[in-house]
Amino acid sequence: MSFTTGTTGGEYKHKLTKEELAPHQHPTNNFVINTTGGNPINVGSGSERLSYWTNGNAKTDLSTGDQAHNNLQPYIVTYIFRRTA
Repeated sequence: MSFTTGTTGGEYKHKLTKEELAPHQHPTNNFVINTTGGNPINVGSGSERLSYWTNGNAKTDLSTGDQAHNNLQPYIVTYIFRRTA
C-alpha cells in the first residue's frame, strides 16, 4: 500500500451497517406451555387454565453480513522532511 503526499483518508466515526456486522445469533426465552400436571394457573380473564410450562430454547436466525468496513483513523500523508532548495 502506498500513499501520495497530500492524500487524506480514514474516518472519525463509522456506523456499521447490517452487512458489516459479524454473523451472530441472539438467544431468546421460548416458553412451552403444556396443559397437564401441576397446579393450574389462570391465563387472561377467561376460564382457560394452564397447568404446566417449561422454559424452551430458541435462537434468532443467523444474521447476514461479514463484509469489510473502513477501520482507518483519519490521516493526511506528509513529508517529515521536505527539501526546499
